[in-house]
Amino acid sequence: MRKNKINKQEQDILEKKIQSTEPKDNLYCYLRVSTQEQNDNNHSIDRQRTFGKKVSKKLGLNYVEMNEGGTSSVNRKDDTKFKLLQRLIREGKVKHLWYYNRSRWTRTQEEDIVIKRTLLEKFRVKVYEGENGKLRNTSEPTDDFLDNILSSVQELDRLSRRQTSISGKKHVSQKYGKTKCIHLGGSVPFGCQVVDKEVVPHPENSKHLKKMYEMYSQGISTRKIKLYLETNGIKTGRGNSKWSLRSIELILKNERYKGYWKWEDKDSGDIHPMISPRLIGESLFNKVQKRLDRNRKHRGDNTRKHDSLFGQKMICGCGTRFVTHHMKRNDSKQGEYFSKSYYCWSKQKQWKGELGIVCNNRRSLEMDLTDKFLLKHIEDVVRHSHKFKEDFKNNILGNKKLTDETLNSKKLLIQKRIDRTVQQLSSVHETISQIHLEKTLGKKSKSLCEKMIDTFEKESIKLEDEKNNSIQEIKDLDNLSEWVEWVDLYGEHITQRISDRTKSMEMVQELIDKITVSEVIGKDRDEKNIQIGHRFEILFKLPIVNDKLIYKDEKNKSKGYDIKSGRRLSKTTTFKGFTESGKHRTGYERKKKDKKTQETQYVETDEHPVQTNEISHGGIIMNTRITEAINFNEITSILLSIGYMVYRPEADVNGVDFIVQTPSGDILKCQLKSRAYVEWDRYGGKNIFMVFPSKGEKKQRNWYFIEHDKLFNILKKLHGHAPKWSDKGGFWHCEVGPKLAEIIEDYKITV
Repeated sequence: MRKNKINKQEQDILEKKIQSTEPKDNLYCYLRVSTQEQNDNNHSIDRQRTFGKKVSKKLGLNYVEMNEGGTSSVNRKDDTKFKLLQRLIREGKVKHLWYYNRSRWTRTQEEDIVIKRTLLEKFRVKVYEGENGKLRNTSEPTDDFLDNILSSVQELDRLSRRQTSISGKKHVSQKYGKTKCIHLGGSVPFGCQVVDKEVVPHPENSKHLKKMYEMYSQGISTRKIKLYLETNGIKTGRGNSKWSLRSIELILKNERYKGYWKWEDKDSGDIHPMISPRLIGESLFNKVQKRLDRNRKHRGDNTRKHDSLFGQKMICGCGTRFVTHHMKRNDSKQGEYFSKSYYCWSKQKQWKGELGIVCNNRRSLEMDLTDKFLLKHIEDVVRHSHKFKEDFKNNILGNKKLTDETLNSKKLLIQKRIDRTVQQLSSVHETISQIHLEKTLGKKSKSLCEKMIDTFEKESIKLEDEKNNSIQEIKDLDNLSEWVEWVDLYGEHITQRISDRTKSMEMVQELIDKITVSEVIGKDRDEKNIQIGHRFEILFKLPIVNDKLIYKDEKNKSKGYDIKSGRRLSKTTTFKGFTESGKHRTGYERKKKDKKTQETQYVETDEHPVQTNEISHGGIIMNTRITEAINFNEITSILLSIGYMVYRPEADVNGVDFIVQTPSGDILKCQLKSRAYVEWDRYGGKNIFMVFPSKGEKKQRNWYFIEHDKLFNILKKLHGHAPKWSDKGGFWHCEVGPKLAEIIEDYKITV
């Protein structure tokens, strides 16, 4: 969730206001809503602001607004108004505080009690609550008891309302989600309206919605779309005349305009598919998403002083992105010049204290040599591609020319097929619901109903597959359209075109999906492993690598031929283009090697080479044992501070790294990991507790203590559908992201 961070200008204005008045003359009004969507739509914030100003006027105090916006109380960090307000209280600058209710102020009763005791009572801050600004009494024992009860009741009320809302959404989704465009509550998407509890296209705004998508797909910026909407008097879904760039971007990303969408229940992890009015076609939606993704990757490029051909496409084998570096140098022979390079960003992540990153790509790449090497390889692939030659012949020479009109007509037919399939799916789900009803009422026998339901569910699966295949066909045609435009642009004279840097950048953008850079390990004269070069895995957008031309009749080639698609992945030979700092110094006398440098085996498959577990970190070789020792020392100090005893056996036996004794005397077996980790074959059913940290700097991150089997079930719900989830042994590991952190909040170790 996006945080409402405090910018420097806003903080300066606030500081001047504080300095120009006495603390006793100001009423600090804390405003907050639960979600960024509510904030964007001014939901509740304006209402809270009105009440805050009313209370400040009643008390004769200056109104000072602390607007948190759409920030969840679960995810508040040091850069929020909530933390700033606490600091101002400690500095004695806040004597009067107002908030609408306690669910807007704190997350739990425990947090409310801690803040009340350590801040409000200690620094004698008067607190006012609600519409009329009722004074909260925090000193008398009886009032304190009633105050805590009130906090608990408000927290219970908040949780109950949320549970009731989620339960209602689930019921409606299961009953009507696949058959009707039912409205689940909340704001209605722009371009739609609610009629008899169903979402239908808005007669005017639906046209403007399509215009927005068309404008963006044609390269028009969101800022110009904003200008178009405001100058034509088109209002937002909430009726505002002013549009924000963020709300326009959210509209352009909204999948429900395709005619189907889904929402996830965060508590259970269940996915609920829904249907909605189709306002945007698959092809147009795909084009917009590609442009959004491209602009998101290039965000901030206008401030860059230097361009690079492959900087936006390179990913290291360790999973970290590659970045570029330019440094001004002086040389007695060359004079002033720029040293340009590519290198893996994991070094900076390790320097910032993010452990668990394993990377052996220690050498940076000299940019010009790397660009030349990769362009030559891409040229060879394209030059030998039969598909490229065929498309050139068809598109440029006019033989069966593939036009935009032809592609659009094909996509229109497929879109109609998708619409028919969605209608058939809706009809099938409605039939299944009717059979369930007849079964419940006893109108038909149970066995007959179950047999009919089974038949219709199989039909539903078949229709879902047809819909997904049709969607993929449109994506393939979109890729083909881009390919034909590129062939038209470059033609057969690719060598001359590739020498033009601007054309080369266009070619890389249109042809290449990503480039994975892996290290090549060899032996030095002392038979130690060193990095001797790099290899690149270039993933093309279309399958043109080693495609084949197959004649229908080898003896009579005039009968024609077919083009068999190749692969998308192409792997290069070893490239030895280190930067100057990675080369051997001139004049350095080397010993003769007994053996030639031996490269590690490199198999021509679609898998990346296996990384070793050593990383360079400040001159120290960081391996998994050292990382584990650092983590063990940190968790041991935390556990000892809360009354646990920690014992470490001489060896890891049956998956046990260490044993703890709780303050109540229970003995628990523990396995230490650097991230959330499960493996059923090793740890399942053995009453082992997994202990692991979240992301962040050492001694400032959260630690979790949870039974392996509970964590296994949680991760399976979140990631069991992923292709990499291993059914054999149930193996999975991942970092603790916001979603997982919310689920395992109760298992966080609290100091």
